[in-house]
Amino acid sequence: FDVCNKKSQIGAYNYAHQILSSVRKDALILVGVDNTLTPLWYLNLSLGIRPDVKILSISALSHQSYREQIRQQYPQIKLSNLRYNNFGEMAYEVSQLNTDNFPVYSTPFSNHSQFLQHLRPAGYLFEFCPKRVILTDKDIEKQKDFLKKNLKQKNFDLITKEHFGNLIFNLGAFYDKKNGLASSIEYFLWALEIDPSNPRIYFQLGKAFLKNGDKTKALDFFEAGLELDPYNQEAKKLLEKT
Repeated sequence: FDVCNKKSQIGAYNYAHQILSSVRKDALILVGVDNTLTPLWYLNLSLGIRPDVKILSISALSHQSYREQIRQQYPQIKLSNLRYNNFGEMAYEVSQLNTDNFPVYSTPFSNHSQFLQHLRPAGYLFEFCPKRVILTDKDIEKQKDFLKKNLKQKNFDLITKEHFGNLIFNLGAFYDKKNGLASSIEYFLWALEIDPSNPRIYFQLGKAFLKNGDKTKALDFFEAGLELDPYNQEAKKLLEKT
């Protein structure tokens, strides 16, 4: 019990509560990862926090049984019958169908470039906008201030640390596509500070610095990543080129 007692670990509860507190009334939240989905469901459905908010698992929409469940639970939500190649495409389609009726928010799906063009930073999430979004410095700084305020805690357990490291990493990927390399490197370094055990972050930093022309830093990050994941073939090839 002394080893496994988790009562001091409130990161998951706070994370879900901050998300639910940050969205507008009657919001629809599209979620792609279980570490976000399960605490949101718990607070929303079990504890009754923000009952006006509707939470949708994008990955589960490929299952007919879940689609039927959503039609019964939230009959006002529109679901397309189309088949999708990836979750980003599915999230984009659902957002377009429902944006006239609800404020739509989403976790980032960086594998769909068209969807990214319609997302505005909103705390841990992004708000979907019908028209393409041109990011302003104010948009970027507002999200950054929110994240810094809410990620001050350093004593995360392993799962929470991994989750927030991946979340900041995914924001780096978003800003790489939307706002250029400088912003993405800042977020990748931030992700590494949160979770220094994730080799993916080292490899991405290596690629980012290589793209930026800094071969010395790229080499350092490739080597550090390979110490954690020595069988990563892509990183080995990039290291040889560097």
